[in-house]
Amino acid sequence: MYYRPQRLDFRKGLPLPEEKVEVNAEEYRERIDELAEELRGRDFTPEPSAVMAILETYTTFLPACSGSAVSFYDSARMVAALATALYLYWREEESGATSERPFLLVEGDLSGIQRFIFSITSKGALKHLRARSVYLDLLGWDVVLEIIKRLGLTRASVLYNGGGSFTIIAPNTKRARETLKEIRKELETFLLGKFDGSLYLAIDWLDVSPEEIRDFKGGPFGGNSRSSSENGRCAASSMPSTGSLIRRAIANPRSAMCAENRSPAPSSRGLS
Repeated sequence: MYYRPQRLDFRKGLPLPEEKVEVNAEEYRERIDELAEELRGRDFTPEPSAVMAILETYTTFLPACSGSAVSFYDSARMVAALATALYLYWREEESGATSERPFLLVEGDLSGIQRFIFSITSKGALKHLRARSVYLDLLGWDVVLEIIKRLGLTRASVLYNGGGSFTIIAPNTKRARETLKEIRKELETFLLGKFDGSLYLAIDWLDVSPEEIRDFKGGPFGGNSRSSSENGRCAASSMPSTGSLIRRAIANPRSAMCAENRSPAPSSRGLS
């Protein structure tokens, strides 16, 4: 199922997916022109969260490639997450890091949710149930934001956060691992003192190699990801697929993540 390219506007409701949607180069140009116009019209210093919000508005329903089930927004966000982790890893590598597994997949899982939410039997329980549900959502985001802040990451590095669990991609550095241990200890102390062990958030991490990310089956970065052409390039815009960008960055992490052959810009109007 696919969506027609359009702006994300919750006031109008979410569009319905269709069986088949053809997107041409002109529609890509129109969406990128709208994105550029929005950025030009804002008087602010570019900040990752603000840029992500604008990017989400204009490219959520724009496919990364013609015929792709992955949106341009998700594709760009994943590239940014990996690029940030690689940058931070190689920055520390200059002072001695030599691991061949530069990524950390950080996961958190909240246990005791059902017992915490549904342990109320008094009058007016519905309000308390909603309040406790919101509290858990805020708790999850508070932990996630604390992790990315102390690791020097952005919200682009948050691969998933919802339902009491989250996944973050981070650099596999000594500082990152020590920081995660500190956060885990602080959180354990807080939850134990506040809820006496009835609510527990387990946080752990796994070091991952570039090859494991590159060869991830069915994912947006692997060799088996969907593509509109045999050579893995976006047919409509002549831009490289996300998988090819990641493979290029993995092969030479210090280089810019660009296509082997530069393609014409999607619009003659720049952001300046």
